[in-house]
Amino acid sequence: MKTPASLTTNGPSPLLLTTEEAAAHLKLAPKTIRALCTSRRITAIRLCRRWRIPSDELERFKQIHLSPAV
Repeated sequence: MKTPASLTTNGPSPLLLTTEEAAAHLKLAPKTIRALCTSRRITAIRLCRRWRIPSDELERFKQIHLSPAV
């Protein structure tokens, strides 16, 4: 499965990523991404019983939770 080259879009709606794509981008396991979605630590939507994560939400989560402390 390919990971999108860029997680930003020029259109009005954000790119929706699968849990596998989000996991590859954050270097986490897909199971961890699903747990974060279920616990609402990452804002995501359910489409056909599968999680979809907006790319802008993924970037927000990355900046807040995965950035090294300065």
